[in-house]
Amino acid sequence: MKHLNVFLAVAAMCAVAFVSSDVQAEKASPFADVTQAQQICGPKISPDALRGKVVFVEYWGTNCGPCRQSMPHLQEMYAQLGKTGMFCIIGNHVQQYSPETDKFLKEKGITFPVYQHLSLPVNQNFSGIPRAFLFDATGNVVAEGNPMEVANKVPALLQETMTMKKSGILNALASSGVPGGLKHPFADSDLGKFQKTALAMFMPGKPWLANYKKLQKAAESSDNSEAQTAIETLNSYLNDEIIRLLALSKTDPAKAYVSIDKLNRSIKGMNQERALADVVKKLSADKNVKDLSAILLNIADFESNASQMKPAAAKNKAQGLFNSLKTYCDRKNLSKELKKEAYDAARELKQKYGSSASN
Repeated sequence: MKHLNVFLAVAAMCAVAFVSSDVQAEKASPFADVTQAQQICGPKISPDALRGKVVFVEYWGTNCGPCRQSMPHLQEMYAQLGKTGMFCIIGNHVQQYSPETDKFLKEKGITFPVYQHLSLPVNQNFSGIPRAFLFDATGNVVAEGNPMEVANKVPALLQETMTMKKSGILNALASSGVPGGLKHPFADSDLGKFQKTALAMFMPGKPWLANYKKLQKAAESSDNSEAQTAIETLNSYLNDEIIRLLALSKTDPAKAYVSIDKLNRSIKGMNQERALADVVKKLSADKNVKDLSAILLNIADFESNASQMKPAAAKNKAQGLFNSLKTYCDRKNLSKELKKEAYDAARELKQKYGSSASN
């Protein structure tokens, strides 16, 4: 245990940046700064609360005429679409703050969140305000420019997002960063009548074989270009994923084991399953790999629910997981790859959940 604490201290001092994307419970939120930036008005929000939502952000200023004109329209859109629970507007005031800012927002009845100089990972190469950015449910910018033009894209994107949530596809997308999670190759596709079949392949817990055969049969017909595109996209995706997992098994065997296990559940009965058979046999024969994989899955499950837990309960849970990693690291027969995976997971818990995970 002493060796683990020494390693953590050295790692923190050296600012080790190696953390595989496969062990991150979630993709970093573009709205992380909402917990630090000065909030001028509206309800308090958190990065976690914005996950899975369509978010419209407007850069504006009190001394900007067009900005002042657009704000009532944004308030109207917020009042109408915010009721869905899947949409949020954020105002980002980028001029000098003054009492006039508060006065204007109060006079116009603005109730959506407004921040002063909120930091966002967006293209900053614009010369004037107002400027709008539209984020989809996965946190990606899908439109930017004139606020009214961007606002026109909101209803269609929101409808698509609500449909994805209802069908379970949004949950599949949200879990893509969990160890073993699958990135979604069809989220932005237009496959016509085959779109539903393609998206259904990524619903949680659903094997792909039946829908894959439907697409494959349709693709054999020369006039079904959408089905052919779907099959080509999926085969290319699986080829890349298999190559990635084979490489990952050499450097991060526990993470690879989790990912391969989930992929194999999806592709059960498909030809691609055989490509991973040998590495599955090797990894599953190593008890240390399976044990660390179980801990990583427990960490991922905890982090997906941590925002709904009371702070004290979350800290206690993080401490328990940290202790599991410490006990695991005391094993004498660990490979250097497994030991590094466990150290990285322990360090990340300590960084995210504070000093209670450092004893």
